[in-house]
Amino acid sequence: EAAPRLPSVKEGSQREEGSGRGRGFRLLSFLLRVSPDHGAGLDLEPERGGMRVEKVYDEPGQPGVLSQDLITKISEVSLQGNPDRVEAMFGKHFADGVEITVRRSQ
Repeated sequence: EAAPRLPSVKEGSQREEGSGRGRGFRLLSFLLRVSPDHGAGLDLEPERGGMRVEKVYDEPGQPGVLSQDLITKISEVSLQGNPDRVEAMFGKHFADGVEITVRRSQ
């Protein structure tokens, strides 16, 4: 039997977390699209705990990724530590088709 094609948002990839009303968040997984001409088409800002998405451009497009999402993992590597370390770890694993995990506030 052929393996199913992995969609850009994996089935069962959403998880509700957090405590108290209005303080929850969701963890979502996406496949990063990177083009030679436009890179990932994201404005990112490193911070403690991940890369903050400041803006998502139309090219190459990142279906499902929204402004203000926090990328907490790339290629199963947790983005922890100070902003310089986060940026270095993100850059080391940055490539077309890698899985990213984003934390989205409710």
